[in-house]
Amino acid sequence: MISCRTPECWRGSAEPGKCDALEWHPLNRLPDGMVDYPAAALREIGDGRPFAQFGF
Repeated sequence: MISCRTPECWRGSAEPGKCDALEWHPLNRLPDGMVDYPAAALREIGDGRPFAQFGF
């Protein structure tokens, strides 16, 4: 897990061939086509819930 508080702290992907794009989005406007389980986790965190289950 990588923790960055600001976009400026990010220096790039460790695996650029596996990364379609690296962009910063507000939690209430996540991009279309995002993988379901990270999108669900980010929504839960944004809603103040530190734990949730997805697909179980």
